[in-house]
Amino acid sequence: MPKDSDEFCDHRVPNDKEMLMSDAGLDQHERTILCVARYFFISFAEPFTQAWAQGITAAEDLPVGGSDVQPVALVLNVVHAMRSSRMSCFQFNCPVCPVCSEILSEQERQLMGTITALREGRSGTAHTHAMLLCEGNDTNEFLQSVQKLVEILPRFERVGCPRTLRPIGLLDAPVSDHLKLRHDWKN
Repeated sequence: MPKDSDEFCDHRVPNDKEMLMSDAGLDQHERTILCVARYFFISFAEPFTQAWAQGITAAEDLPVGGSDVQPVALVLNVVHAMRSSRMSCFQFNCPVCPVCSEILSEQERQLMGTITALREGRSGTAHTHAMLLCEGNDTNEFLQSVQKLVEILPRFERVGCPRTLRPIGLLDAPVSDHLKLRHDWKN
């Protein structure tokens, strides 16, 4: 984790499987969840950093939503359930770097895709993201933990364009292009 401004990236751009945060359409609650999760990822990758403490502080911006469980615990449960089902490393970006924190890795994109899809009531899309993220392993515990987290958030109301956190490789063109192709195919 960078310690001062000299260690920040100033040249990084997303690769083919990454996405700029500004293109993802995440709202402030989802951005906060990702930030908290990133601190937990750092804690698991480099325990000596004790970055989990910063994750607790970052989670103070999340709504409690009538839950008896603190939002930070719900995010940790999501991270733990995901880690339990994956076999390979999870690539994530640094939450304190002003450049890297604005990029979603491929795995972060799948994680946030699961959260946003469940939040919007699109369970099929959420299952697809979860299957990809969990590498074909059991997704039940992961999806249950995401559902509990989503329940404390206000329902996302779509305004304007559809959000773009689609499973990588399945739908690479804009949604409107797919609808047009599907419509043309039917005629």
